[in-house]
Amino acid sequence: MKNLYQIASTYPSLIKHCNIILCFLIINLLPLNANARQDNLGQIYFFDPDINYVALIKATELLNKYLSQIDNSFNFVPLQNQHDFEKLLNQDRPGFVIINSKLFSTINNLHKITPLLVPSVDNSAFYKKVLVKNTNNILEKSSKLTIAVSGIPSNINSNTKYVFNLIDTSNFNIQNTIILPVSKDIDALLALSFNQVDIALVTNQSFEVLLKINPSAVKQLTVFGTTKPILRSLLCSVNNYNDIKIVNKLTDAFLNMQNNDLGKQILALLGFDNFIKFNTSIREGM
Repeated sequence: MKNLYQIASTYPSLIKHCNIILCFLIINLLPLNANARQDNLGQIYFFDPDINYVALIKATELLNKYLSQIDNSFNFVPLQNQHDFEKLLNQDRPGFVIINSKLFSTINNLHKITPLLVPSVDNSAFYKKVLVKNTNNILEKSSKLTIAVSGIPSNINSNTKYVFNLIDTSNFNIQNTIILPVSKDIDALLALSFNQVDIALVTNQSFEVLLKINPSAVKQLTVFGTTKPILRSLLCSVNNYNDIKIVNKLTDAFLNMQNNDLGKQILALLGFDNFIKFNTSIREGM
């Protein structure tokens, strides 16, 4: 079998033509990669396990309709789990994301995201989650307890630290408490209703979803505590995206939602009053 040196010696013109073709491909494919990035700059990838996903499905159609009136390149893409979100973020390189604030540090370490806006309710960018248990269950400090929590990584140490930083731990024996990560709030509530866990850490809005799925289960559950304030989802630009015209166009669209009939419908579905600019005081509360 001839090696490459022998082929090059026998067919010098072939090598010359191959070099020409290679140069042609490099010159022409590099702009394609740049264009691929350019085409995705209007993409807004969303992931927040605390959101009401039933409402989000309805809101997505309305939000894309609203955004298309401002710029056809804008496209809101909701994702239901962290794995898909991170995979597509790496693969597609969108211009913007809306993410649960507790994932900010993780994503920022990989992609250099810049917070722009945050939703507000009753003039607050923060919300609280609630601790829920079965009404008939008596939780004792000495008991070995399992708490189901959505939207956190599967790392045991990180989970425990995150959850116990949010709640009053005086009623728990930390050494005897297991944190069970789940995909969504509704999964935590369902696990609780079927006695697979002792406690669910969820948003109040999750009860509305469970009420539609399993009304009888809600009657068996009771709230017995709340968390410290948690910052709501953050609208961020990705990888130092610096097209200021597009950034301003998108932020203005979200800031002006409450002044638009379609925008008001979207905010109502998501349970927000409006969006406000991310600022220093909000950053200090993260």
